[in-house]
Amino acid sequence: MYRIQYIQFLVYILFSIFGRANQISDSETYLQILNSIYDSGDIFPNSSQCYNNYINNPGAVNFYLIIWKIVGIKSVRLLFFANALCLFFSNFILSLILKKFTRNKKVELFFWIISSLYLTNLGLVNSISSEVLSYFCLTICLFLLTRPWIIKLKTVKSNLTVFLESSLFGLLIAIFNYIRPTGFIALLSILISIAFYMMIRVKKLNLNIILIAILIFGFYFIGKGTIRQLHKTISGMSIDGSYSLGYNMLIGNGIDSDGSWKSGIFIKGGKGYLVDGYKLTAEEKDRIWTNQAVDSIQSNYRYFAILGVKKLLITYSYDLVGLEKLSYPNVNIFSSLDILNLWEHSTFNVALIVLNNLIYLVLLLGFIFFVWNILKASNNYEMLFLFMIFFVILYSSVIFIVLGGSRYHHAVVPIFLICTCISFLDLFYGRDSKKENSISG
Repeated sequence: MYRIQYIQFLVYILFSIFGRANQISDSETYLQILNSIYDSGDIFPNSSQCYNNYINNPGAVNFYLIIWKIVGIKSVRLLFFANALCLFFSNFILSLILKKFTRNKKVELFFWIISSLYLTNLGLVNSISSEVLSYFCLTICLFLLTRPWIIKLKTVKSNLTVFLESSLFGLLIAIFNYIRPTGFIALLSILISIAFYMMIRVKKLNLNIILIAILIFGFYFIGKGTIRQLHKTISGMSIDGSYSLGYNMLIGNGIDSDGSWKSGIFIKGGKGYLVDGYKLTAEEKDRIWTNQAVDSIQSNYRYFAILGVKKLLITYSYDLVGLEKLSYPNVNIFSSLDILNLWEHSTFNVALIVLNNLIYLVLLLGFIFFVWNILKASNNYEMLFLFMIFFVILYSSVIFIVLGGSRYHHAVVPIFLICTCISFLDLFYGRDSKKENSISG
């Protein structure tokens, strides 16, 4: 192990113990819900929340709730500690993936340096949110795609191994979707990747490939059904994920929307205000607001196409997530900072923002360079590579339709990290080195 790995681990742990604990935006809401649910002895959502405007990321809330119940201590620092372990373990798995693909110690060292300098993750250690768990779930998905059964797309010696790992993959994506809706994007990405790989690389119908796809797809729905049934048994509500699509779509697609968060839409006089809203569940409201948003898009699709581009720019052009935990003096960078008005903040905060955004820019450019290389060389169409590209495309398509924001690109940062490190290998050691060290070679 590299010394910087120990340093990263130690910094994450120390920050979870001594770092700033204040929560903002959704994180503050999650913490309030956690306290309420823990005191009532129930799970999220229970009957008291089903008439809220939305039900957001129940899997993330219940994960934190389970930690409190297992340990028997209602401490926010305990949740920060769990976040620190999740993030470090995720980075460790990403380094294993790179080790398999590159077998280059300098690339591994580069990964640990850039992942340590990416301060957003350090800030998220002390954030009660779905970002950390989403990061972890996507990392596990990426790791499973490096397993021999999926890389080669043919059965190994033990058919039982293929069955178990394909089934596990499907169940993992169901849990991923329970934690955050991006889980469904992961499902679509792997199915599209399998189909694309079969057409481009295998160039014929392969029953083994189809079996793997069916198992992943089937066990995804088995997992969703199991989660729904558990919820119904415990709380009387059939829940397997978020009900927030319509809420977010209406915010991001109003005539006066800027593509990001906008308040006032759901109060009296706003487009999303429902006179009898208190009689409707979050699921019923979600359907109404989704239909309203779709009608708005259809009525002026050119305007919303331009708005969609703006959402993508808002999402991918800069990185501020979690930096409020590191700012000094304490500034709500997450929601109040205009990136063009840095001079209004302290020198330390300006340096913090500039450093983190330089690292993020390296990650973004590394991904773009990676995609460019893949498109130039069809022999690089590995299953993992296809999944990463399709995941970013599909995720960006959802952003285009729904809602933009700096925080949303964190969902693809594990992919950006891997792609940047592979690009680093290609730039500084050449294509021959990458081919020689490829796991498919």
